[in-house]
Amino acid sequence: ACTRDPDSHVREWACFGLGHQLGSAHAHDIVDTPELREALAACLTDPAGAVRQDAATGLALRGDERGLAAIGEWLERFETDGVTEGVLDALEEAPRSRFVARLEAIAAAQPDRRSAAEALEACRAALVR
Repeated sequence: ACTRDPDSHVREWACFGLGHQLGSAHAHDIVDTPELREALAACLTDPAGAVRQDAATGLALRGDERGLAAIGEWLERFETDGVTEGVLDALEEAPRSRFVARLEAIAAAQPDRRSAAEALEACRAALVR
């Protein structure tokens, strides 16, 4: 219900709580239900960018293609829009090899950005799994 609240801050915290605080993708104990995924997916078109990001990264942590597609689009727009720490953190926790090339470009453009290097390393490791 909170993901549909009129206040964008409430929606953001609801998406963050559902997407990121119910277990860990690293530990493979992340809570994952169809209802949870649909609540997050409904927020992918939210007018507030922070809500969209928390919804997309929460879905990506569960391997849901809708969240991964949103992350891919953000990575493609890095040169014009940048990329947030939340997106990079999600890729480190639930890496996907398909993002290696974009992360290489981001890490090259921002060599001192540790989160980009860590996400890239995790996604490279996913290539060999």
